[in-house]
Amino acid sequence: MELVLKSSLYKLALFTGISLLSYQQSFARTYSTCPYPQHEVGVGYGYLSNDQLAISFLNSIGIGILKPIADLDLKNESYSFIGPVSLNYKFFVKEKLSVGASLIYSYTGMKYENQAGATLTNKFHAASVLPRLDFYYVRNPKFALYGAIGAGVMILNSQYESSSELNDTGVTFAYQITPIAMRIGRDFGFVLELGLGSQGLGNAGFSYRHYDRPWSFN
Repeated sequence: MELVLKSSLYKLALFTGISLLSYQQSFARTYSTCPYPQHEVGVGYGYLSNDQLAISFLNSIGIGILKPIADLDLKNESYSFIGPVSLNYKFFVKEKLSVGASLIYSYTGMKYENQAGATLTNKFHAASVLPRLDFYYVRNPKFALYGAIGAGVMILNSQYESSSELNDTGVTFAYQITPIAMRIGRDFGFVLELGLGSQGLGNAGFSYRHYDRPWSFN
C-alpha cells in the first residue's frame, strides 16, 4: 500500500511539474512583449527623395551644394531619376516599436543646353545611411500599420559636364519622416510608405520575416 501511495505521489508530482512548465511556456507565448519574429529585412524603391527634389525644383536657391547649379545659365532642362533604392533592417525591441537602419541610393541626371547650344548632362549620386525608429499603430501577423522617423548622413557626389572644376563630393544631413505606412503579408509582405526625405515622397517594396518561433497572437 505504501509503495502504491509513493508511486501515485511521484506520478502526481511529475504531472504537476509538466503542467506548470507547459503553462509557463504558454503564458510566455501569449503575453510576450515582442511577438515573433523580431527581425525584418526589406528592399524598397521610392519616388523623389529630398536631394532629387532639391536638385530638380530648388536649384534656383543656390545655397550649399546646389550653388554650382544656380550659377549655370540653364536652358531646356530635363531630369531623369533612379531610386531612391533602399535596403532596410528592423529589430523589434517591443511589440510595437522597432529600431533599425536603411541604406539608400539615388541618382539624378540633369540635361540642359548651355549658351553655345550644346547639350550637357550633370550627374548627382547620393548615398545615405539612415538609422530609423518605427512605431506601430497596428501590428498583426498579416497586417501592420505604422509610422517611422530617421536621421543620418548623406554623401552627395556632383559631376558637372560643363567643368570638372565644379565636381564635388560633400556630406550633408539625411532624414526621413513617414507618418503613414503599411505592410501586408506574413513571411513575405508588400510594404508601402508615404513621407518625406531620403527614401522619397513614397516608396514601395517587399520585406521578409523569419519565423523560427510562433507568433504570440496566432
